[in-house]
Amino acid sequence: WTLTHGFFACMGGFVLYIDGELRTTLIPDELLQFVHEEYVEIPLISEVDIRDRSKGNMLLKCVDILQLVWFITQFAARLAQHLPI
Repeated sequence: WTLTHGFFACMGGFVLYIDGELRTTLIPDELLQFVHEEYVEIPLISEVDIRDRSKGNMLLKCVDILQLVWFITQFAARLAQHLPI
């Protein structure tokens, strides 16, 4: 596994299905426990597949950056004018 797999696990990318129904999202410790106890097999997913699932494209990232800059500007202006934050 790679660092990407670790981040994917931490973000809740692995889920447990029982009889074809979604049961729960697995946190990394649960996933590791289930694999060690052989309840499930190690999920076979490539780093390329994980990166392909990324929902963020360049336009959304630019909008996020603009919102962050606007927030920081507003925060600094309120501080300079001694207004409540």
